[in-house]
Amino acid sequence: MEFPMVQLPPNLRKLLDKNGGLYSFHKFQEDKIVAKCNLCPNKVIKCSITVSSNLLSHYKTVHPHQYKAWMDKKQQKIMTRSQLLVTIRKCFTDPKPHKIEEETISHKDLVIPITKFLISTSSPMSILQDATFLDLESLIKTKIETLRHSLVSELKDTFAQLDFLCVTADCSETSTSTLLVKLTAHWLSSSDLTKRNSAVLAVRRFIKSGDHEIIGLISSILFHEYGLDKDKIVCVMTGSNLPKCDDHLSSDYQGHGDSDILPKHFPPHFNFMSGILTRIAEEEPTKISDPIFHSAFTKFSTLCTLASSKPFQTPDNSIFPTHKISNWTSQFDAISALLSIKEDSLPQICHALNLPNFTPEEISSLTQYTSMLSHVHSTITNFHSSETYFGDVFPEILRLHAKLNEVRHQASNGMIADQIISGLQTKFTSLYEFSPKSEPFIIASMSHPFFKTRWIPAHRVDQCKSVFYKVALEMGDKNLKYSQPRIDFHQISKKAKRFGFEDVDYAPKNPVELECLKYYEEKRTDFHILDEYPLIRRIFRKYNTPLKSNPEESGSFNSFKDDDDTVFEAIAMLKINFSDTNNDLDYSAQCNIKLEPIS
Repeated sequence: MEFPMVQLPPNLRKLLDKNGGLYSFHKFQEDKIVAKCNLCPNKVIKCSITVSSNLLSHYKTVHPHQYKAWMDKKQQKIMTRSQLLVTIRKCFTDPKPHKIEEETISHKDLVIPITKFLISTSSPMSILQDATFLDLESLIKTKIETLRHSLVSELKDTFAQLDFLCVTADCSETSTSTLLVKLTAHWLSSSDLTKRNSAVLAVRRFIKSGDHEIIGLISSILFHEYGLDKDKIVCVMTGSNLPKCDDHLSSDYQGHGDSDILPKHFPPHFNFMSGILTRIAEEEPTKISDPIFHSAFTKFSTLCTLASSKPFQTPDNSIFPTHKISNWTSQFDAISALLSIKEDSLPQICHALNLPNFTPEEISSLTQYTSMLSHVHSTITNFHSSETYFGDVFPEILRLHAKLNEVRHQASNGMIADQIISGLQTKFTSLYEFSPKSEPFIIASMSHPFFKTRWIPAHRVDQCKSVFYKVALEMGDKNLKYSQPRIDFHQISKKAKRFGFEDVDYAPKNPVELECLKYYEEKRTDFHILDEYPLIRRIFRKYNTPLKSNPEESGSFNSFKDDDDTVFEAIAMLKINFSDTNNDLDYSAQCNIKLEPIS
């Protein structure tokens, strides 16, 4: 008969352990345990299921040497809490088969691999509910929380050395109908402007509720947990999955009575530009009143759905491409692939799927759609590139508008182009009007060495230069080494008069203005020139810190149903921040963190 050992207190469980225990469990009688002494075969002792004193008293009296050895071993474990005795079974073919070898492993060496396993596999703590893990669970929870605190501390030190960063707030829904909110900081490398770094500040789980909690989370994490200066945060960026928060943040939301939700001077708020363009491309074409286009699109959607559930090969031995309905760029690629199929192949594909064939008018409508939307697709793809910056946004939007106007005049039916242009003008009104809200975009583009002022319409150049110069004056620093030394034009004018030279009106210019003027005339377009323009470089680093597109989605954490929020959030934060191939998670007193650049 066996007793469920896991229900016994640790001390009693060790005494009755089959491997090294002093007693063997005999039977369970009422509320007592009856055990047999391993050294006295006929000796049976009763004890309570909560008290082991009877068992120890027998050994202390009858087997004093064994009792002393037992207590010494117990005391050694108490004194050396950082070590565990692990028995490793090794089989030797010769000369001593089935030899048991004992090896002492440090506590850190045991807990860290398990912690790494939890984080790298995104496993919940419930995976450790097996009896063999019960003694380690509390230690691992402590280790995970220690790692999280070390990470936060290291990030604080990193942020203290930065001038500028932006924060993205992303929200996704899990299978358990809860909201997963992730806050991430992004910044440009101070030594290499082509590298962008990121670090997850927090991951939080919410039961679906109002946006007050999410907005309060953003404020609490940024200003309280990390102690960030509002002037250091260039902006807070959100996607379409936080629409109400977008409205609140964009309108300086104060909580309608909850004045502590946001500080009065919250950092500026932007939406991801790629997300805005994607919504325009998805929604605007559906508004046109063209039955042929809608019929073609319905057939296409049905065709892709069936093809994705029943893959097959076309007669020319190419796999028909499938797409994710929720991803517009993939959908566009699928339409383009459909149109590239030979005319004699498409009817066979439709026949194989029991679908009506596309009419010539429908094919023509889809061709016109791809011709016009190809420019939107190109812009979205460009915004997702690691080689573009926030300074690319304004010139790209103007270029896109010009291209759509061009294809609209060339097309026989310009309804799709008209609808897309209307959507652009609605969503990017501030840019087309060069209103005050467009100033961050203007400065980001002008500080980009490739663009400078050559993208600006002629009648807007003076306005944009004025905006840029104003920011340059604000960001100028007496400790900053400008590209041009300070020139005393008053002394130059006085000396000219002394020698009777032609009286020239020497307008006094400060170093900020001189650097801006020289930068405007600079013909080179590579990033290396910013090394010669310290002020422009600083402006670039601030205004090109924001992202153009949503950061990549994190792995799924749907398995964390039973874990408490604190453990889940710590594991999720560590998992996203650290790559298990580049980080050992082997921290001692100091947490040495390597932040890998993101694309």
